[in-house]
Amino acid sequence: MTDTRCRAPLGAGSRLEGRLGWLPSVRAFVLVMALLWLVPLGMAARAHVLGLPVAPHLAGIPAVAVLLSLMAGLIAVADRMARPEADHLRTWVAGRLETTEPKPAQPR
Repeated sequence: MTDTRCRAPLGAGSRLEGRLGWLPSVRAFVLVMALLWLVPLGMAARAHVLGLPVAPHLAGIPAVAVLLSLMAGLIAVADRMARPEADHLRTWVAGRLETTEPKPAQPR
């Protein structure tokens, strides 16, 4: 009898689990960085409502844009470099182990 969940004989065999992709903490960091550009806009809106000069607050937008573009470029390069490695890992595991097709991810 086999356990249909892990596809290994009960009491024998091994189960290899892994995940390729971004960790949840990395996704959260990217979201926070993407929302960072809202800070100078919010400060400028607050200054406008209070009747203060807006230009000093908007001066931070180019710096935020540079940081975001550098981060986006780094993510794109890292993602492109990781694709062949992920394909190689999947091929290696499938060629050496008895594998089953992955189940679709369950919505949370």
